[in-house]
Amino acid sequence: MTVESSSEGTFNDSDLFDANAILSNDEVDALLSAINEGDVVVGGGKAGDSKAHRIRPYDFRQVSRLSRVDKQRLQYIHESAALNIGSAMSMYLRGLVECRLIALEEISYRNFADSITNNVHVVVINIKPMDGLGLILMDMDIVLNIIDKSLGGPGVYSSSEGVLTEVESTIINSIIRDVLISDGLAVSWKENVELNWTIDRTEADMRVVQIARDEELMMSANFAIDGDLGFGRMVVCLPFTGIESFLVAPTDREEIQDKELTSRDLKKGLDSVPLKLDALLGNTVITVSDLFKLRCGDVIRLDNNAKKPLVINVEGRNKYFCRLGMKHKRKATQIESVIGEV
Repeated sequence: MTVESSSEGTFNDSDLFDANAILSNDEVDALLSAINEGDVVVGGGKAGDSKAHRIRPYDFRQVSRLSRVDKQRLQYIHESAALNIGSAMSMYLRGLVECRLIALEEISYRNFADSITNNVHVVVINIKPMDGLGLILMDMDIVLNIIDKSLGGPGVYSSSEGVLTEVESTIINSIIRDVLISDGLAVSWKENVELNWTIDRTEADMRVVQIARDEELMMSANFAIDGDLGFGRMVVCLPFTGIESFLVAPTDREEIQDKELTSRDLKKGLDSVPLKLDALLGNTVITVSDLFKLRCGDVIRLDNNAKKPLVINVEGRNKYFCRLGMKHKRKATQIESVIGEV
């Protein structure tokens, strides 16, 4: 699998990826060998090279939506996942397996899909309650070596077949589910949020996989796997909109939840507050002498026309227009409109 790096929101300053070139399989193997032997340092040039970092192009059309704190948190999550994956794979396969995080990127789905050029095993994952689908991609060579090692072989698969059989697909998917996800990714993410990782389906060709719109932003975590299985690449691609809401620190999330609970309690208390509501027939002005002259049967003329709607007053404020009527043998009013919206 060859992954062409993009300048879209790269998290680190690594010079391992050239935005204008696609490496061949041999070049990828040579690069990973150099990293393993210490000839190349991740995040810089050759060991001992004191030259300043090269100027990298910046795409102003794709501004990073992550703060420095969010980037550091994601970096920590995936570095922890790399350690967990290496440890879990070593125990499962009874051999030395190392997994290291190479880079994290913010990249559009179209550019990500276009960068996958070689034969890979693609696993589409469903992560609840996160919105959208994610991907786990592995070099087919490393996949075949894992299958061979899990079946008691040396971990060097001799077949040149590029498509997995049904049995092989079942074996590698079980390892991805029970080892890479359960003991690796899920454990590292659990410190921030409890996620339910499930495998949706698998594919052998990235060109037939469309889990997001072309312009949708994705987060790509690139891992290098080496050791007894040889050298290979694994990529975890997650929808950016899905993980964005989970990047809030646990303490901040607790404060937000407390505020939401307080807001709900206040709303619940306000809903039960009694209010005085009056239906006003109308108004008139009389003198004090006329008031004292009133007797039973006298008629007082109001300023409101009998054909016009009445006013409902809520706690001293005119709120609605209504009509008088009867319901269940009791006088009632029917609201016709809100005052101010007529």
